[in-house]
Order: sequence, then C-alpha cells, then structure tokens
Amino acid sequence: YVPGGAVDFNGGAVYSKAFTTLKYGPLLLTTPPFEYDNIWTINFYDVYGQVYHTVGKQHGSNGGAKVYIVPPGWEGELPNEEFELVRSPTIEGILLGRTLVGGNNSAVRPFDLAWTLEVYDNPDAESLPEAIRFAYPEASISAGDWQTPQDPLSFWKLVGEVYRRNGAWHIQDPLKRLLPTLGLWEEYGFVQASVSPLALDALKIAPYYANRILTAKWINLGPKERGYW
Repeated sequence: YVPGGAVDFNGGAVYSKAFTTLKYGPLLLTTPPFEYDNIWTINFYDVYGQVYHTVGKQHGSNGGAKVYIVPPGWEGELPNEEFELVRSPTIEGILLGRTLVGGNNSAVRPFDLAWTLEVYDNPDAESLPEAIRFAYPEASISAGDWQTPQDPLSFWKLVGEVYRRNGAWHIQDPLKRLLPTLGLWEEYGFVQASVSPLALDALKIAPYYANRILTAKWINLGPKERGYW
C-alpha cells in the first residue's frame, strides 16, 4: 500500500510495503485467511536489506498469519501461543509484500489492504511513527545529496548512525575490526577523528561513485486507517 490508496503493480505482481521500527517494542503483523490460488509472500528485511523471514501461501500462511516481531536481545514472553515469534536482527527494517495475479484477481486488493501492523501491548506508543529518519538529527535532506553535498562526509555520518542504532550482525571479523579506521563505531556511529588519513579523502569522494547505493533518509508509512501499510 502506498499513501493515497493506490496499490503498486509491477508486471504480474501487486506490491505492498511497510517500513518498520522496533524502537517502541514488538510489532504484530496480521494477515487474514486467503482461499484463492494467487501466490503471495511477505518478506521481512532488516535495515541492510537482508531477508530474515517470509510468510505466504507457500509457507503455510493461507489460513491467516499472526507474526510477533521482536527486536534484537528481546527476552520477554510470547503474549499469545497463536503468535509466531520472529526475531529481527535490527531495530529498523522493511516488510515487502507481493501477490501474483492469476486465480481470483478481484480478491487481491482487499486481501492486501487487510494486512495490519501494530505496536503490541505498549501503552506509551499510541501508534507507529509517521516517519522514520535514518540520519543525524541535524542533517537536512539536501546535506546528503551526493551530487552537491553541503558536507562531503554526510553519507558516512548517515551510515554511522544506522550502524549505531542497528548494529551489523551480518559483518564478520576481521572486517568488523577494520571499520573504526573508516570512522564507523558500533557504540558511537561515525567518528571523524578516528578515520585514518589515507582513508579520509577516499571517504569524501566515495558517495559520488556509489550513487546507486540506496540510503533511506525519509520514509513515510501508510495512514493509520490502513494499519500503516
């Protein structure tokens, strides 16, 4: 679902998406039963684009799914035995749904729009945030423009903040031990003073050559009445 009520269509599939944060606690994803032959999936991506879970027709979810998504290090109890417990490797991430045409196509749109996502059992979180910002608070959108950057190191400040908030579970040693030489610290984010002199100029120009790398700056969720899809 995208704001405005439209549904993305790409070739032979209808797409839905939700950008997530576990900052306020576990999320509950709910899908209704679906009795038709259309193949559908919802892939769970961490903030780095790694798939860590999937639900859908071929995964036994046509009877309806209730997925309880918890943040790294969560040690609570599953509140309902009907929920499927899924551990996200990162605090932030993306859910991407695909429903293939074929079968009963008239049922696809209402089925996709019936998917809901909610912060579960947290009285301090009235709703999901309307926007999730992967950036330093003081960084403007234009500051991260790779073509005309106001700060040539803004890209790495952005990377450092994502790294600080989410860790990097998929990066193994010895590479992880080398990240501080690029100014990237799991505890602090980007620290320019720790960048080796040899790497500093390379970092300043790297975003120009890596402009095809997708970095989220502002991500808007769907409206509340659509369950934030």
